[in-house]
Formats: sequence, C-alpha cells, structure tokens
Amino acid sequence: MSEKVSKIISVVATSLLVVIILFAAVVSFLFYNAKSNKDIPSAFGCTAFAIQTDSMEDEIKEGDFILGKKCDPALLEVDDIITFYTVDSNGKVFVNTHRIVDIEETSTGRVFTTKGDNSPDIDPRRVYEGDIISQYNGFRIPLLGDFLTFLSGQLGFFLCIVLPVLLYTIWEVYKLIKVVAHNQKVQLIKDVNEETSDAVKEAIIAEYLAKQQEEKEQQDQSDQEEK
Repeated sequence: MSEKVSKIISVVATSLLVVIILFAAVVSFLFYNAKSNKDIPSAFGCTAFAIQTDSMEDEIKEGDFILGKKCDPALLEVDDIITFYTVDSNGKVFVNTHRIVDIEETSTGRVFTTKGDNSPDIDPRRVYEGDIISQYNGFRIPLLGDFLTFLSGQLGFFLCIVLPVLLYTIWEVYKLIKVVAHNQKVQLIKDVNEETSDAVKEAIIAEYLAKQQEEKEQQDQSDQEEK
C-alpha cells in the first residue's frame, strides 16, 4: 500500500470516527435525558420522536424522525399536530402524534379530539392538557427514526458505534506497529553503516601503516647496501 493511499485512508477513517463519536454523544445524551423525562428525549425545549406507524401519512411517514417544541395548550388550534400520552385498549400508556380536529373548552381546561391523517376514525380517547408533550414544528428526517430505533438496541449500538471504534483502534495500532518497525529498521541500518565506516577506517589506517612500514624497511635496506 502506497504512502499516499495510506494517508487518505487514515484521514477518512479519522473523519468517520469523529462523526460517529459526535453522533453517539448526541444519541447518548438524548437517551440519558429521556430516562429522567418519562422516556421522552428532549433538549433545549425540543422533543425528539421516531415515528412507529403510518397513521399520519402523508404528512409524517413511518420511520421518520421528527422534532416537536414544548407548547402552551391554551395556544393550540384545530389542525395543529401534537404529540401526547394516551392509553391503548389494554391500559398501556404510549406516545402518539396526531392532528387536532376539535377543541372543547371545559371548566377544568381544554380537551382535544385528535385523529391520524391516514385513519378514517377519530382517536377513541380524548387528550387533556396534561397529556400533551409537544407540538410538531414541521422538522422531520425520513428513515432516521428507524435507524435510531435500531441503534437503541444492543445489536444496532454494537454494529454502528462499538464496531467502527474498534476497527479504527485496530487500524491505529497497526499504523503504530508499522512506525515502530520502520524506526527500528532505520536505526539498524544506521548502526550497520556506522560499524562499516569504522571497519573501513581501520582498514585504511592498517593499510597506510603497512605501507609506511614497507617503505621504511626498503629505506633501511638501501642504506645498508650503500655502506
């Protein structure tokens, strides 16, 4: 793998990890906040919901992620879309998002009749002021609700958060090992070069001394012959 390709992979991996960490932090904050807010994720006056049914199509589709804003029930009007607590036929409390089709003023407050756009009938249980969570503000992201629902499970969290972080960690360890191995190789070559240089120097000196000794012996022999 070339150095250029390796750098590109590293930059892409780092960028993806940053996005994943930020996304995980936001999701974790919302789910943590939901634990102290009746299981409703909220922040800065807004509430977040993953739509589970098609009862509000085509305005809001199944699998959408929507935001709502906390509201004053006294200001709500017919045709507004609200999210509220309600109860099913088995007495189980759940959250619903439907449109207001009628408002009744009573001595104890306003009572709302709601209906899903994709449903032929009005909701069987009317909504009281204390049941209202938020008013839909028109913000939605298609399919993100399905993704967040998947992410909230153990498998989704592992595949989308834990696994990418784990793979990135392995990649960084691999790069670190390569750097250490490269540095060791460079140091080894440097040490070999230094040892080779010393050996060459010693050989040159030995050769010079031998030559000097040979010349001296030749000079001595010449002097003796002249005598």
